[in-house]
Order: sequence, then C-alpha cells, then structure tokens
Amino acid sequence: MTDKKEIMVSIWCQTYNHKDYIRDALRGFVAQKTNFAFEIVVYDDASTDGTSDIVREYADKYPDIFRVTIAENNIFSSAEGQINLRKKQRKDLRGKYIGFCEGDDYWIDCNKLQMQVDYMESHPDCPAYFHNALRLDCRDLSLETIDPYECSDERELTAEELIMLYRAHPPTASILFKRDIVLGPDFIDLAPGRDYALELYALSKGDIHYNSRIMSVYRFFRPGSYTETISEDRIFAFRFYFGMTSFLMQYDRYTEYRYHVWITSRIQSSAEWFMYSMKSDKELIQFYDECQKEGYFSEAFDEECLEKIKCLRAQTFDASYYGRKIEKFVQTHKNIVFMGIGNYSRKLTEQFVHNHVKFAGYAVSRKKDGDADTFMGKSVWELTELPLPKGETGVVIAINPMNWNDILQSLENAGIEHYFCPFLLDQGGNE
Repeated sequence: MTDKKEIMVSIWCQTYNHKDYIRDALRGFVAQKTNFAFEIVVYDDASTDGTSDIVREYADKYPDIFRVTIAENNIFSSAEGQINLRKKQRKDLRGKYIGFCEGDDYWIDCNKLQMQVDYMESHPDCPAYFHNALRLDCRDLSLETIDPYECSDERELTAEELIMLYRAHPPTASILFKRDIVLGPDFIDLAPGRDYALELYALSKGDIHYNSRIMSVYRFFRPGSYTETISEDRIFAFRFYFGMTSFLMQYDRYTEYRYHVWITSRIQSSAEWFMYSMKSDKELIQFYDECQKEGYFSEAFDEECLEKIKCLRAQTFDASYYGRKIEKFVQTHKNIVFMGIGNYSRKLTEQFVHNHVKFAGYAVSRKKDGDADTFMGKSVWELTELPLPKGETGVVIAINPMNWNDILQSLENAGIEHYFCPFLLDQGGNE
C-alpha cells in the first residue's frame, strides 16, 4: 500500500466528536470487497469525546489500509484551518479515485466501491459516480429512501438535475470522484458545502453516472450537525449563503454561462436569504465584516457579490430606487411593459412613479377567465397579444426569478426579444 500506483481508491473520512457513529463508518470501509487496493485516510479534528480512541483502534487493527491523523487542535472551525485541511487532502489522498464519508455517515454495501470503480474504469470520461442512499433522522431514528434522482436502474444525470436538486441532494458518502475533480481550482475549495461545488465542477468535465441502488446512509439533524447549525446560527447561515452565492456566480463565469439558466435559479434561491433574513443593509455589512475578521471572503469577487446583494435589496425594498441598468434599458426602448401583476410589479410601479418614469402597462403569460383587465390603473395584456410594436417594446420582468427557465420559456413563446429583470442578483453574460 505504500506505492501510489497500487492505490485505486482513497477514502477520506473527516470526523469530530462522532463517538456514537464512527464505528459504523469505519466498519463500512473495511467491509469493502474489491479486486484493487484502497486506503482509508482518517482526519480526526481533535475530538474530545473518545472518537479518537476508536479511530486508533481500527488503525491498529488494519495498519495496511489506515492512515490516521489525530489533530492536537480543532482547525475546521476556522477559515484558515479549512484551507489547510483542503491542502492536506490534496497531499494525502493518493488514489486514482476519491470517496468521501464523514464520521457520522456510513456505507451499507460491501460492493459499493467495486461497482463504482468498474464503471468508471470502463468509462474513462466519467468524472463522478453517485448512488442512492437512506436518510436517517436523528431526531426520531426514522429511515427513508432519499431517491435524489428519478431512476429505476442506472443512467447519466442531466445538468438541470444536478444543479437544481429538485428531489434531494445526493449524499456526499454516495459519491466517487476522479482524483482530478478533487484537485480542482481554488474557488471550488473555498465554497461552503464543498460537496455540491465538487459535483458542479465534475459536471463541467463530463457526464455523471447515477445508480439507484441504496449503498449508504446519511444522518441528518444530528446534534451539532451542519444542518442544525445553519438553522440556529445566523452568522453561520450568512457565511453559508454568502459563500454559496459567490461560488455560484464564479462557477457561472468559469463555465462560460453554459448552465446559466439553472445557475441563475440557484443564485436567486440563495439570495432569498439576504432579502428576507437580513433586517437592514447595516446588518448585512456587519455580518460580512465579522466573517472577514474570521478569515472568510477575502477575494475581490466577494466584494462584487456584496455590492450586488445591496443593489438587489434596494431594488426589492426601496420605493425610490431606480438602478442604472434598468434606467439604461428603459432609455433604449420606446415602450416599457411590466411582466407580472404581483408584489414585484407593485414595487416597480412605485419606483417608476417616484422617479417620473413612464410605462405602458402590464403583461402576463396567460390571462384566466375572470382576471381583471387592469392593474394599478393600467392595462393588463397577454404577452402574446401586446398591442405595441415588438421591436420598440422592452419587457421588464417583475416576477420572482427563482423559476428563471419558465420565465424565459414564456418570453420565447411570446416572441419577446427585449427584456430585462432588475430582480436578478447576477445578470451573467448579459452584463
């Protein structure tokens, strides 16, 4: 096991105070039946509950396959520590393929690695292989099948499925990556929820394979878990949502907007937290500054992200706001129509009236029987029946853009070519 060429798979297990769970994880590793060599690399981040003793026990029992680090001080709680840990991963993981399983999750199929490696060896362009799993709710110990992707056997996943996560997030313990994916660019390493960032990076490199066979268990709502901390700690939640927003914007540009429609929806979903969880811009800046003091968000791109969030908050809540981009759009079109007749249109109407900006009326994708013909004193038309020259008309999208693909489809169906959405956090390649 000392020769790099002999190791097909490196298993990375990061653990901290998992005394009640770690045996399940370690058993799942050593139970793997393979015709290739694999290594188990355990990083214990200075556990204080006896987890370290269990890890040492397994390392002593299986010295040929275990490589263990027991940290003297907890480092994952700091930005610098997380970066150093990523560097350690890059240095320590020697396999052609990399599997991740945190100390509170576990594998339940002894053929898991063999199945994944067999497929990836026969499909050398495949950057990652996911499989189905069970979700164990630590609050009541109930089990349910996750089924992150609709499938009765095996298939390749679409970009939309991977980015949008309509059904569920594939558990990290289910994924086997090519080594090159784990050694990706720095902005992937800096993303919170790094598993999702690695999945999207893998997507940019090839087709990802999925197997509906259940081969692992994901524990959630474990006391002190990531899920629980996000729901209870606002600074931690800020760090997650801001980091995810910044990452998605960088990923969109990295992929040259190949997946822009779906990335836009994910950005808006993440940005919702800043719209409705932050009390004011003052609090937004305060939280950002506190995270910076802890070593997070030091990149110039993060500053750009912060400014975009501030502008979006103004667009959403400030009745007097009139942004430079919407002003430019209005100036280049003779007629302006708002798409939508809800709260977003009310806000835009207030802003246009306050700034003495004229517009023709409102439009909806489809009018239903009984719908009013006017809204806030102006006409409401169907998009396909605008009584205005299309070449001279600009449509301002006054709808929550979280379902961006559906909005674009409605515009396309109506033959609308000139449109702008001021409620998008990031305009992407259109900026």
